[in-house]
Parts: sequence; structure tokens; C-alpha cells
Amino acid sequence: MHLLAAQAGAIQQEGEAIDLCQSPAPLIFAGSADSELAMLAGAADRAGETGLRLANLLRLSHNLSVDLWLDETVRHAKLVVLRLIGGPSYWQYGVDELTGLALSGAIRLVMLPGDASPDPVLRERSSIQPADWDRLHALFVAGGPDNADAILSALHRLADAPPGIPALAELAPAPFARFGLWLPGQGMVAPDAIPVAETGAAYVPILFYRAALEGAGTATIEALAQALADRGLVALPMVISSLKEGACVRFVQEAFARFAPAVICNLTGFALGLDGIAPRDNP
Repeated sequence: MHLLAAQAGAIQQEGEAIDLCQSPAPLIFAGSADSELAMLAGAADRAGETGLRLANLLRLSHNLSVDLWLDETVRHAKLVVLRLIGGPSYWQYGVDELTGLALSGAIRLVMLPGDASPDPVLRERSSIQPADWDRLHALFVAGGPDNADAILSALHRLADAPPGIPALAELAPAPFARFGLWLPGQGMVAPDAIPVAETGAAYVPILFYRAALEGAGTATIEALAQALADRGLVALPMVISSLKEGACVRFVQEAFARFAPAVICNLTGFALGLDGIAPRDNP
């Protein structure tokens, strides 16, 4: 399996060292965001990719864990990509060891920041062309399934490109809407693609976070939509970035006006702070 179970923890030297027991592969990605690891795992599954290894940096908090991972897996790779939340100091020992491997010519190393702000220091310390670094960073920032597929293709190109030759000249992030209607197996759709509710049937909106698409975490939404369909209801999955954004609120209001809901399944409720509101009897 190319994806290791993500385990939360603190970056520290105390505690027992962990051997990830990952077999070697030409492509390696390591980061500490579960959603990003799941996003790339989804892309690998869709492509039937077997040459990618994913690792959670939170499991590499002990220096010996890093050493074992480098010896057993990393030094056999062509390309290693890191997404560093908090910069190099967050995982300093691993960064130093990987930088040494890259300087020796054993691997190509790409270090990206964990947010949308470009980091000139990480760009300079990476062993790919600056323009390729910018494009790869932009793909990660954009997120979503389409861009994850493009990232997987980009990793292969970067691993095999001749030194000093840009490899990602034509790659650009695909637009990933902050809100919209979504159907299992179809992705983001226009309102006209929603099935018309037959007489006696009803629409049931399912509001869920855009992050579920970014991290390939839509299995729950798909199962809920199927369960509703099995009961003669028309599921209306709705992607939103936040109900605190005016544009998202207007989108939801317009969708409700067009597809009058019988009941609403809101999977974002914690963001509204409505837990303490007492239920109201129907008039």
C-alpha cells in the first residue's frame, strides 16, 4: 500500500523510533497534512500507480526513524518532494539529511512550503528548475482531484527530465471551484445535470466541505447519496468552502430556491456554532 495510516503527534526526539518499512520506489512524497496524503493516494489509485510512496512526517519525529527511512526507501528514489508546514526548522534533521543526499547527486529534492506563499529559500534549496518549482507549488495550492492527477504526472516528468531542462512548461493548475453542485462519478456539475425529482419525490441537499474533494474523502457523501436514492429521494451534494463566505451563502440560497429541499443534511454544522440551539417544534 502506498499510503501509510496518518497518526497525529508532536515533532520531537523523545519516544521510540518507528520503522516505516516502506519498500523503495522512484517517487516519494512526504508531508504532515492527512488531506494532502489522501489526495495523492487517490490520484495513485486512479492511475494504477505503484511507484509512489507517501509518508507522514509526524511519524518521522525521531532521528533514528528518519535514518531508517532514508536507508531503506529514500536513497533508492529518483525524486523526493516535501511539503513543510512551518518551514525547514519544523523537521530540521530530515531536511538536512535529504539536502545532503541531493547535493551528492543521489536524489532530486523538492521542498515546498505548506501554504500558498512561495518560499524563495526552499525554491533555492530544491534541485529542480525554479519555473518547475513554481508550477508544482501552484498545483499543490490549487488542490482537488484534477490537480492531484497533474501532480502525479509532474512528479514522473521531474524524476526523468535531464538536469537543467524545465519539465513542466505546459502544466497549469486546473480551476477548482470554491463551491458548486457535485455528483458521484461526475464531479462538479451544472444545475441542469441534477435529476428532476419525480412526483412524490423530494430533494435532499448534502452540504459538505470542499476539503473532502481535495483529500479524496467523498466516500461518506457517496454512500449517503446512494442511500437517499434507494429511498426514492434525489440527493443534492453541495460543495462549499465555508458558510462564512458571502458567495457560498448566496450559492446555497439559490440552490435551495431552485431545488426546494424536504430536509437538509449539513455536514459542516460545527462551523456554524449552532450546537446549543434547542429544537423547535413544527408549527
